Amino acid sequence: MRQWAAGFIILLLVLACTTEKPTKPSKIAKARNITNASLSAEITNTTSTPLTNETINASNETDEIRVRRLSDEEIEQLNRNTKEFEALRERRYGTRIDLTQVDAYNCRFKIEELEKERLRLAEEVDDLGDERTWKRHEADQAKQAYEAALASGDSFAIETTRFDYTDAENEYDEVKKEFKEAHDNYDETERTLRILKPECDRMRTDAGLRN
Repeated sequence: MRQWAAGFIILLLVLACTTEKPTKPSKIAKARNITNASLSAEITNTTSTPLTNETINASNETDEIRVRRLSDEEIEQLNRNTKEFEALRERRYGTRIDLTQVDAYNCRFKIEELEKERLRLAEEVDDLGDERTWKRHEADQAKQAYEAALASGDSFAIETTRFDYTDAENEYDEVKKEFKEAHDNYDETERTLRILKPECDRMRTDAGLRN
């Protein structure tokens, strides 16, 4: 009886040692499971959005580099010029547009814009020149009136004419400044035309376009 009981206890010990106990997952396994679950959730919840020029531009813009975008007017002008150039080439040569020659075609529009701007500035310079001359005349008259008041010793006249003289000189200085700015802009436009026009003519000649 004692031998049987001892054998039974030994059998229980053997079974206890050979039975696989459930093990706790390691920290690495836990981290792997969490990462996989998070990644799976992100993939499941992410929707596919097509890229557009706006999203690409937005992603490319940083605080250091800002991409300059064309205005609607500039885009419209470029599209219109390109279409007109394409139609011209198809009529003349029966071929599609050659993008390498677009600049040769578009430069004519730039020259025309500069010539119009030069004429506008020339008129502005003339008008401001006349106004400057008139303001100088008014300032000189106000100065003479102020000097006469000083000679008379009339305090009221002195104060009144001094104010008029100061105001006239300020108006003259303002017109003189506007005249100088307009004249500088005219000179700059004239210099730009002298540089660009021969270059544009050369480009158009090389592209087979009449100047």
